[in-house]
Amino acid sequence: KVLLGASEKIVSEKGEVVLEEADLFDKYPDGISVTDSKSIYLSASLKLKEGIPPTSFTVSFRVWDKKGAGFVEGSYKLYSK
Repeated sequence: KVLLGASEKIVSEKGEVVLEEADLFDKYPDGISVTDSKSIYLSASLKLKEGIPPTSFTVSFRVWDKKGAGFVEGSYKLYSK
């Protein structure tokens, strides 16, 4: 088994935290299979109220190995129409 952790945070262009998840894998305390751990993904999807002017969000993420020091982290901009 592999013990992974993954966090995700979404912040509006006004600096408001829209979503903050400390560990998306905490519901798997015994880990996941090695096969399943070879390919994971995180996604962000927001539903905005109709009539809201175009805006952007910063999505930050981190995935780490709970048994070691390995991790990957990054961020990207998500734009509304």
